[in-house]
Amino acid sequence: MLRNLKTYFEFGNRFCGVEHGLLNDQEIIYATVLKKTKNNVILEHTFKNVALENVISKLHKKQAVFLIINNNNVLTKHIESSQTALLKLAHHAFPNVDLDDFFYEVISQENNNHVVSICRKEYIEGLILNYKTYGVSLIDISLGNAIITSISRFLNTTPIITSNACISMDTDRVTSVEKKNIEDTITYDVNGLQVTNWQLLSLAGALNILLDSFYPITNFGALKIIINSPGSIPYS
Repeated sequence: MLRNLKTYFEFGNRFCGVEHGLLNDQEIIYATVLKKTKNNVILEHTFKNVALENVISKLHKKQAVFLIINNNNVLTKHIESSQTALLKLAHHAFPNVDLDDFFYEVISQENNNHVVSICRKEYIEGLILNYKTYGVSLIDISLGNAIITSISRFLNTTPIITSNACISMDTDRVTSVEKKNIEDTITYDVNGLQVTNWQLLSLAGALNILLDSFYPITNFGALKIIINSPGSIPYS
């Protein structure tokens, strides 16, 4: 009950996930808006556009957003390692990259399996600044397809096709992420919510605002503290 009240007072009764992805090698933005009613959560709206301003224009004023960055600015690797430290895992996945210039996110799983994604700080900082220009609060950020692990238990299928990848699963564990050009549209039932593969990650982001079930390890640091800073980026 207290969690529900906290969620309502912080974010209202609408929850939005936005994915910056690719379609036919062109950057595109997918968005999903959920609305919480008294006894249910309904899919209120899904849409896509190539321009951020057009996406923002469809959102409610001061709508908070869970952002997924899943375009060519993100690199992802699936690795096996007994390491548990974030920086060591990132170095294992990307040994020739100067990680000081990158934000990175790791999903650690059973049997020393990890999914590691990285994205340049400069790109993420610029994207956040664009959202702030339009007065949008970003609740959280995820890289690549990692957020799919937060809803995989609802799907009960493998592989899972997203907007740009084929993801093989073993129960709730990712066993491979194959980036590819997706042509077919596939409909999924996510605990009663019907969405296509194009909206799957943005739905996962929207649901995570409500369920708070996604806990990667990251070096995002102050990126987590952006709800109450609408006019500036709270890090250097």
